[in-house]
Order: sequence, then structure tokens, then C-alpha cells
Amino acid sequence: ATIRLGPGAPVNPGVFGVNDTHADADLLETKPSFRGLLRALGARHVRYIGGSPSSFWDWETGHYIPRDEITRIWPAEHNNWMILLVEKTNALPDGTLGPKAFAEFAGAVGAEVQWLTNMTTRAEDMPAFFEHLRDNDVPVRFVEMDNETYFWGGEFGGEERGERYATRVDALSPVIRDLFPEARIGIVAAEDDFFTADHKRSEPSIAAWNGHITKPEHRPHYDAFVLHPYVMQRGRLDAFGDEASRRQAFLALPQVTLERGARLIAERYGPVPMWITEYNVIGYYGPKSGDSESDKWFQATRDTPWNALYQAGFWLTGLARPDAIEILNHHSVTNLDYGWGLG
Repeated sequence: ATIRLGPGAPVNPGVFGVNDTHADADLLETKPSFRGLLRALGARHVRYIGGSPSSFWDWETGHYIPRDEITRIWPAEHNNWMILLVEKTNALPDGTLGPKAFAEFAGAVGAEVQWLTNMTTRAEDMPAFFEHLRDNDVPVRFVEMDNETYFWGGEFGGEERGERYATRVDALSPVIRDLFPEARIGIVAAEDDFFTADHKRSEPSIAAWNGHITKPEHRPHYDAFVLHPYVMQRGRLDAFGDEASRRQAFLALPQVTLERGARLIAERYGPVPMWITEYNVIGYYGPKSGDSESDKWFQATRDTPWNALYQAGFWLTGLARPDAIEILNHHSVTNLDYGWGLG
């Protein structure tokens, strides 16, 4: 028998990224155990400041913005988990969670920073943020223009919110490119029907989002779409009635999900890579968990090799598709009790 190797492909260095909420008084990034974990995992990217707090973050103090400003946009009673972190985090000395400290952490673990901007509540402060990074010789190669901004109608308004957001991106992008010519910029895109046929949101403002940000006048100001495919939740496997087909669907979902997104983006918008700066493993917790027969089945995969095989599907697809998936960040390497983590 003769074995022939197919054409080679470059290893995708952006696959093994990590998202975590660093806007927290626990100061996770200062702990030797956490730093050792990221080094052992070979994490290639980390996010500053990470997730939803980015929309409510004051980079200069390293604190959240005032509570009343936050709740104007994200009411405390609307699943606002972040509000519980504000008081203790804001009691830290100024700069404890600033960008210089985070750059030191990233360097210590051998990772590159994905810098998240606050286009929601502090867009006017962002030029000074990047000037600060330049003046302190902090490298900038990846910039995310905020996080899940399509949710913040309290700031960006109704059906035109995507246009208002994209206009802010247009203003900041040339500043970043002037200061850091090699930087790549990701714009927040709505998941729409990219990842599953039934995931398109019904709210008119979110349904219209991608139509706004992809207008020709906005396209020169970004290089990639920032997307978060949260798909393994209640009811996802209900169509598969027996255990054998359920197993196959469960293991196939990461590849099918990402390949669908890559194909639809290429068809609709051309060669725009995806930055999957958060992806969940499985919605093991709370209202996302469900109680159907198939939901109970995937609940039972928690803390088992099935969980590891499911995650491997994301990594293997990312490795195979460097053309379409430039960045792939696991949602968290903490929060093991919720099934988000690597355990």
C-alpha cells in the first residue's frame, strides 16, 4: 500500500485563545496558578478586559463606569451578572486593572492581547487609550470594536443602532491604523442565521444590524467579523430521537456550526474572516439547560470525555480553516461549575 500526503496547510496560530472576565476584584491574572495554567494550555490570545464589561469600562482608571450609567443601558434586573462585580472592582487602586498591568500579564504567559474598545459608553476616550498603548510600547495587533454591542439599545437606539455603532467604528479605525499600521480590526457582527437556521433574532434592530455595518462606506474600517456562536442550548438535539444519532449530531455540531458560518459569510460579504472571540462549550446551566430527553442527554456529558471531544471539534475546525477562522477563543478556563471551562 502507498500512502500519499495531501497538500499542507499552515497551522492556525489564532485557534487557542482564551476569554475570561478580568474586570473582577479577584485579580485572576495576578495569580501564579492561573498564569501557570495558561502557559500549560499554550494560550495564544487573551482579551482585555474581556466580554460584556468592555462596554462599561474606563481604561484610564481600570474601573467600571458609574453604576447609574451601566443600569441606564443594562438594567440590574435583566440578567446583569456584571453589576455584582462593580463595587469591589472599583475599590481597587487606580490602574490595578489598567492596560499596562494586563500587557505584563499577557507577556508573562506568552500570549498576545486582543484589545477591546468601549464604543458604547466611552468612545470619545478611545483615541487616548491607543495613544497610551503606543507611548508605553505596548504592542497592538488585534482590536475588537467592543463586545455584543447589538444588545445596547439604551445607547445606540432602535433599528438604526447598527448604523450608529458603525459610525463610531469609522471614526476610531483611522486613529488605530495611524498609530499601529499592522493592527487588524474586528467589528461586532450579529450572529443572525450564520450558525444555525433558527438562530436569527426577531428584534428588528438586531435583524438589521449586519445590513448596516456592511454598507460600502463602513467596509474599509474593519478586517473581520467578531462573532459568538452560542448554539448548544436547550432543544438543540430534540430532532435526534435515538442515542446513536444524538451522539453523532452532538460531536458534529462544532464543525457544522463553524463551516456554515464561514460559507454564508463568504456568499454574502466576501472573504471576511471570523473572529470567534467567545464560543461556549455547552449551555449546562440555568435556563439554557432544558428538560427534554435530548437536553438531559447532553447534560450528562458534563465532566466526561464527551465534553472534551465536543470541544476538540471547534479546535480541529479552526486549525483546518485558517482562511475563515482567524481567532478562536474558548469562553473561559474558569467557571468549571457551569461547564464553561476546560475541565
